[in-house]
Amino acid sequence: MLGKKLSTGTKLGYGIGSIGEGLAYNTFYVYFIFFLTDYVGISPAVGGTISLFAVAWDAITDHMIGYLSDRSNSPKGKRRAFILRGFIPLGAILFLMFTSWPGLSGGLQIAYFVIVNTLFWVFFTIVDVPYMTLGGEIATSEEDRLGLRSFGTMGYYLGFLGASSGVILVLEKLAASFNGDYIRAWSIVGLLTGIVTSLTYFICACAVKGKEVQLPKEELVKKEKIGFFQSIKAIFSIKPYLILLG
Repeated sequence: MLGKKLSTGTKLGYGIGSIGEGLAYNTFYVYFIFFLTDYVGISPAVGGTISLFAVAWDAITDHMIGYLSDRSNSPKGKRRAFILRGFIPLGAILFLMFTSWPGLSGGLQIAYFVIVNTLFWVFFTIVDVPYMTLGGEIATSEEDRLGLRSFGTMGYYLGFLGASSGVILVLEKLAASFNGDYIRAWSIVGLLTGIVTSLTYFICACAVKGKEVQLPKEELVKKEKIGFFQSIKAIFSIKPYLILLG
């Protein structure tokens, strides 16, 4: 693969994955607590705590998935294999995250949303961390890297627009057709968001099939010798990262 230019179709397919990234990420941040407090009836303090717990867990899983995908030797591609494993569960979790079941209330309802929210960040990380890393690995020239990032940026903003404007428009249309039943409308919105998110990552996985650069065996062996805690230590030795974290 070294020195081989990427086609426009590959770049476009990779960029389509960013639509799912922008849609899922921003749908969570814009609407999840709003959904819990204004429609499910959970108090703002509890809703904020549920969200905080899951996002804190995401800070841990980012490193774990990065570590595991770095050391993957899957014939489907070290990054692509993670996308293929996670894109369907991610879509399903988006549906569950915006669905309030009639039989759940009180502590059971809170536990349900804690579990679902945590699983959302697990599967989003499984798909998205390898996806972001994949772009730098399939591009072997500055021109290709710029092209991938351009398509990726456009895709992300399309996903962002879908989350910030599209979600609420669809919600209102559905609620009107369901005689003001917003709980049902939110469930359908979650389902549609999940389908679109899964589909965009699947298209990306198809577009980049066979495009990942395969490292020589000696390089893979060399990588295997780096331990998990050594990787974490190396991250915290990067001064710009520490400044950003602060």
